[in-house]
Amino acid sequence: MSNEDKIISLLTSIQKDVETMKVDIDEIKNNSFHKQQEMNDLKDVKIQKLLESLKRFSTANTPEEQAEIEAFGRFMDAEEERKN
Repeated sequence: MSNEDKIISLLTSIQKDVETMKVDIDEIKNNSFHKQQEMNDLKDVKIQKLLESLKRFSTANTPEEQAEIEAFGRFMDAEEERKN
């Protein structure tokens, strides 16, 4: 095998490796995008649940519901103090 043939073979091998790396990089990018999208979806669901809870707390109809809201408020205040 001549030197030219060796160089051509080596360049062909390098070209195949580069193509494989491009495919791998694209796959990594796609997986990262999908994971980020899943995280955003989870955040949206969490925000929706929080908004529903706030709406429920803001519309207490009975003394028991009002007591639960006040107890929850005291709990949150205690947690905030504990964190500080």
